Amino acid sequence: MGVLEQLKSGKVCVVHHNDADGICSAALLAITMKKLGNFPTKIISPKFTEFDDSIIKEVGNSDLTVILDMGLDKTDLEGIGDYLIIDHHPLHVIFEPTKLIHSTKNCASYLTFHFCNQFVKLDEYAWIAGIGCLADKDLDGFQQLHTFIKKSYPDLNESILRVMMCFISSSRIFGQKGLQYGVNALIEAAEMKSPTTVLGSTPNSQKLVRLRRLSIAQRNYWLMKFNEIAQIDYQNRILSAEISSKFFIQNYLAGTISNLYPSFVCFVINSGLDDKYSVIEVRSKSDHLNLGLIMKKACSYFENSSGGGHRQAAGAKVPKAVVKEFLEKVKEIMQIERSAL
Repeated sequence: MGVLEQLKSGKVCVVHHNDADGICSAALLAITMKKLGNFPTKIISPKFTEFDDSIIKEVGNSDLTVILDMGLDKTDLEGIGDYLIIDHHPLHVIFEPTKLIHSTKNCASYLTFHFCNQFVKLDEYAWIAGIGCLADKDLDGFQQLHTFIKKSYPDLNESILRVMMCFISSSRIFGQKGLQYGVNALIEAAEMKSPTTVLGSTPNSQKLVRLRRLSIAQRNYWLMKFNEIAQIDYQNRILSAEISSKFFIQNYLAGTISNLYPSFVCFVINSGLDDKYSVIEVRSKSDHLNLGLIMKKACSYFENSSGGGHRQAAGAKVPKAVVKEFLEKVKEIMQIERSAL
């Protein structure tokens, strides 16, 4: 059975990254399948952005698993059957060409939009891909989508889309439930042919309004405690802050701190999401260092650790017992990389 036939009538599980690019990609695929007379059996996002046993169990006996914006290694895919990857993260292994749609130039929602546009006309939903592009700083992709967006919604400008981007991005903070609200809010707004209803005028977006208030409160709480929790290494231009929150706030917080300290590489370590693991996010305004490769390399020194990402935004999942040693290894690798510049 080919991909089109699977999308039309198969049991399809969608697994997506928990950022706005992944959320928008999932919404676009779901909209496409609905237009084809089908709908995903499940739309899920891994807790730690990796294929662990719980995700393999969730995927179950799907005919096809579509993996969006995940930056996976092939070993992550053992046991899931037929799959299709749509991604823009750098690849470190070789996948079968028929199972991969990949480009490091444009983000996943841009790639998903053009993939789905082969099967159904999605021009009026380009705004969803546009949100994903803005969130992942894919300005080239956004400019290419701009014609479609303006044709369908002349008043929908970049400023409004950025507000929508922030709104959708906040859904990740509350785990799988929040992500479901985010995907469903986009689908609802698309069906209403009114993009801005995603800001609080649909059932799922109203739930997101409440979550966003909580996310802002969480961010502000930790920023108020910043002087207590921050450790600043002026010599190496590294700033780190450890928090303990049950919310997936470390991404949001790392980005905010990076904006406040643009000359530093900023780490936020969240030890409150899991009993065994801490989640680390790192951001930088400079592209001199490839943070994704640095985090991935550091993880290779520690068992049960995984990480990666982009040049200026990356993350890792690390056992709590080795967080201090892990951060020292990251600093060591950064120093080596800087000396080579």
